[in-house]
Amino acid sequence: SRIPKVQEMIREFFGNKDLKFDIPPDHAVAHGAAILSSLVGGSIRGAVKLADVLPFSLGTNITFGRFSLMLKRNTQYPASNTSIFYNATDYQTLLKFKILEGESALSRENNKLGKVEIPIEPKIVHGNKIAVTFSVDENGILSVHLRDEETNLEVSAKVKTVSR
Repeated sequence: SRIPKVQEMIREFFGNKDLKFDIPPDHAVAHGAAILSSLVGGSIRGAVKLADVLPFSLGTNITFGRFSLMLKRNTQYPASNTSIFYNATDYQTLLKFKILEGESALSRENNKLGKVEIPIEPKIVHGNKIAVTFSVDENGILSVHLRDEETNLEVSAKVKTVSR
């Protein structure tokens, strides 16, 4: 990039290594676009492998406003992960899960993509066991699936696009 601040940030990211300016940025972008189009078109095989990865971590909220990581940033997709969650207070009748993306340990500092809710039978704390699955398909579409382990009630939600 020609922007001095961006150059400084890139230099710091790579451990204060000197940047090379022997290739104009426009040429570097054009070269990368040519490589990508050759890969997509099938002209190049095996030389370079491209993979779609999650740009941000995905997860949900848990008690005390904490972020529960489900799929880590830079995970190649398609990908899926399931975790078990329990009711946090006595006699809850509904569990609400925010669908979040971001890197903060605090839910409120991450980006809310949506929410999904599941009705539960009123029980004491930790009496309800809910399996939560986050799945990202090959097109980057996120599906969140909730399943009550006792009643087998299932609820799902989709987020059309994962941020890029």
